[in-house]
Amino acid sequence: MRILFIHQNFPAQYKHLAATLAQSPGCRVVALGDLDNVKHRPKIPGVNLVGYPTPAPATARTHHYVRPLEGAVRRGQAVVRACLELQKHGFVPDVIYAHPGWGEALFLRDVFPKARLTLYCEFYYHAQGADVGFDPEFPSSLDDALRVRIKNAASLLSLEAAAAGISPTQWQRRMFPKEFRSRIEVIRNAATHLSDFFGARLSHLSFRAVMVPSGSDGCGLCSGRLAHRSSDGSHHRPQEWIARGFLQSGGGRGARG
Repeated sequence: MRILFIHQNFPAQYKHLAATLAQSPGCRVVALGDLDNVKHRPKIPGVNLVGYPTPAPATARTHHYVRPLEGAVRRGQAVVRACLELQKHGFVPDVIYAHPGWGEALFLRDVFPKARLTLYCEFYYHAQGADVGFDPEFPSSLDDALRVRIKNAASLLSLEAAAAGISPTQWQRRMFPKEFRSRIEVIRNAATHLSDFFGARLSHLSFRAVMVPSGSDGCGLCSGRLAHRSSDGSHHRPQEWIARGFLQSGGGRGARG
């Protein structure tokens, strides 16, 4: 099983998940991050961390609505170049975990069309009710509303290409357009049933998955230790069924919501 994590500030939310999967026999784990951010990071045993060059920012002449998207495209291109290098050296992932917020997930399906892409759906911008316009002292303008709408472009394009998404809270999941919510599941910090996440994808298996919080340095799937208890009460290592679950659900892009 070949697993690729992509986050410009790796490990970020993937700290515990990457470490857990890297210790599973038969799993090969590679991570991509912005070189300036990750070059001095402590190594996670079993994770081959590769830095891609920090992309140039959007140009000053670009319309201010579009600058975040231009920056995302530039970062997405940097990730493509890094992925092509991985491919050249024989690494083609079966499963990809990526954060869509900075454009890193934009072109992954084009490079690795058979990989199962799962996004960490952390935030979707709104002109009201989120991080804009919440303070009466600083009301949002029409210009803010238009700018915020375009700011979601990279996340929307990434979601269109993804097989599944994870959000750490119901509120964060609800922020995303309803057309995508059926593919975004909530995995909380506290104890939860991951069988709800895999649902029908692993309906042929009998298991109960529990997440045990292991600290306050993250949220969702990646901030806890995972334990798998089968129907006979025995415990198994979680890495195998987490990674394989995405593939056993049909592979590729998966069903549309």
